[in-house]
Amino acid sequence: MFKTNNVVGCIFEDKGKFLFEKRSDKEDNYAGFWTFPMGHKRFYETKKFALKREMHEELNIKLKFSDLVFVGTFKDIDPTSKKPYIFHIYACKYQKIKIKGTKEQEKIEWLTLGQASKKNLRDVTKRIILRFKKMRYLQRPNSKV
Repeated sequence: MFKTNNVVGCIFEDKGKFLFEKRSDKEDNYAGFWTFPMGHKRFYETKKFALKREMHEELNIKLKFSDLVFVGTFKDIDPTSKKPYIFHIYACKYQKIKIKGTKEQEKIEWLTLGQASKKNLRDVTKRIILRFKKMRYLQRPNSKV
């Protein structure tokens, strides 16, 4: 029985483009897939603290808790390692990001959702996008469901 890996991730949007990263083909989890910036939550961390730490490590940015909006929790089985993952996803107000990247990422790019849909996305990433789009729709004035 595998332990479940808890991951935190953040959706960054600027002028209709979203920050995506392509994981290296040599990674031991989600190898070669495009996703939002993410990282592992340590067992003693809160989700928000883990997100703040990971985004600082991976993107060299300092998140403010007040800028985070919870999008949802999503479950998935990693096709590379076959291990279960739980993703805790937040959206963040845009801020200037100096992309530094890590060895886990092959590329980091700002993409429209149309461009991203042509990339190698996991089903869990597609579910995250759908939830985020629904949240944005519900936040519009005069929106009807």
